[in-house]
Parts: sequence; C-alpha cells; structure tokens
Amino acid sequence: MTVSTATDQQLIQVIFGEEAPLDEKYECVRELQLRKHQDTKMSDPAIRNLAEYLAR
Repeated sequence: MTVSTATDQQLIQVIFGEEAPLDEKYECVRELQLRKHQDTKMSDPAIRNLAEYLAR
C-alpha cells in the first residue's frame, strides 16, 4: 500500500495500529491533512479569515 493511493480508512488503520513505525504513521497523518485541506474551499469566510491571519 502506498500512502497516495490508500483510502482514508486504510490510512486511519495505519495511524492507530500498533505495528506501524512512527514515521509511517506521520506520513499517513500528513496525507489525511492534505486531503482534507484540498477539499476545503477558500470561499468559506472562516477559512479565508484564518488564512489571512496566518499570512501576517
């Protein structure tokens, strides 16, 4: 399984599984964050305000 082709459920299983090394878990968490961010629309005022605040 590669992180980029894994389903969200597979990534979650790796994150909470005890047998995976910490670096694999981190990679899975990062992939889930990227997927969620790509789904977020910048037209949402709350997201846009947060982005502007963080850009300061």
